[in-house]
Amino acid sequence: LLVYSGFFVAGACALSLEITAPRVLATSYGSTSILWAIVISITLGSWAIGSYCASLVPTRKNHLATCLSFLFSAVLVSVVKPLLTLLPRILPNQGLGCMVAVTTASLAGPILCLGAVPVLLLHSLHENGPSVSPSRLVGPAYAIGTLGSICGALLAAFIGMPLIGINLFLAAIVTSLLLYAGFFMRQPRAYALMPLVFLPHWSPDWARSAAILEHRESAYQSIRVVSFDAG
Repeated sequence: LLVYSGFFVAGACALSLEITAPRVLATSYGSTSILWAIVISITLGSWAIGSYCASLVPTRKNHLATCLSFLFSAVLVSVVKPLLTLLPRILPNQGLGCMVAVTTASLAGPILCLGAVPVLLLHSLHENGPSVSPSRLVGPAYAIGTLGSICGALLAAFIGMPLIGINLFLAAIVTSLLLYAGFFMRQPRAYALMPLVFLPHWSPDWARSAAILEHRESAYQSIRVVSFDAG
C-alpha cells in the first residue's frame, strides 16, 4: 500500500506544479494559450525523460534511486517559485525563447525527478512479486498515479492558490515529498532538509526592498500591489 501511495504522491505533485507555474508566469508573460502549451509540453517531456532514465537504473541501486528522486524533487520544488519570479526579470528579452527558457529552468528538474518515481516503484513491486502479471502491476499503478494527478490539479486550482496561496502550497508539496522520503524510504536524514519549505516564500520583491501593500488570490486571478523604494 505504501509503495502504491508513491504513485499518487508523484502524480499529485507534478500536476500541482503544472497548474501553479502558469499563474506565477502570468505576471510576466500573460495568461495565454502559448504559455500553457509550453508548460504542458515541458512537463510531459521532463516526465518522459525521467521515466526513461529510471529504466536504466541497476536493480541493486533501485531503492537508493527512489529515495534520491524524492529528495531531489523536494529540493528543486523549493526553488520553483523564486526561479519563476526572478528569471523573467534578468533575461534580456521577453519573447518565446525567454518563455521556454524560464519554464524549462524552473520545472524540468523537479518534474524529471518525479517522473522517475513511478518506474522505480514498479521495479520494486516486480522484485517483491516477480510471478505477478505485468498488467496487474502497471494497471493499478497507472490508475493510482492518474488519480493523484487529478487530485493535485484540483487541489492547486481550488485550495492551493485561492485559499492558502502559492507560497504555502509549494511549501506543502516540499513537506510531503520530504516526509515520504523520510518515512517510507526509511531515510530520517531527509528531515534535515525541512528548512527548504521556507524557500518558496523568497521573492525578488524582498531583495529589492519592496513592500507588499496588498495581495489577493482567487481561482481566476492574482493581484499584488507592491511599493518599491526610490533608490
